[in-house]
Amino acid sequence: MPTPDSSEVRQPMFEELALAVFCLLATLIGLAVAVWEVISGRVFDMDGLWLTLISLTLAAVFGGTLAWSFYTGEGRQMLRHLRKGSAAKDVPEKDPPATS
Repeated sequence: MPTPDSSEVRQPMFEELALAVFCLLATLIGLAVAVWEVISGRVFDMDGLWLTLISLTLAAVFGGTLAWSFYTGEGRQMLRHLRKGSAAKDVPEKDPPATS
C-alpha cells in the first residue's frame, strides 16, 4: 500500500487549522461587537439590542463549533500534530530500519 506524501497529509491539517482560526476570529469579533455595544450604551435602543443579540448568536455558533472540535478530540489532535510538527523541524528525522 503506498504511503501518502507530506503534501497529502498536510492538506487536511491545513484545512482544520484554517477552520479553527476562522471560528476563533469570528467568535472574538462577535464578542467584541457585543461588548462595544454595551460599553457605548447603544444596547438600550432597538438597533443596538438587535446588533448585540445577532453578534452574540454568531459568536455562540462559531465558538460552539470550535468547542465541539475540542470536545470530540479533533482540536486536541490538531494541536498535538502542530506541536509534533514544530518539534520535528528542530530534530532531524532518522531513517527507519530496513526490513528484508
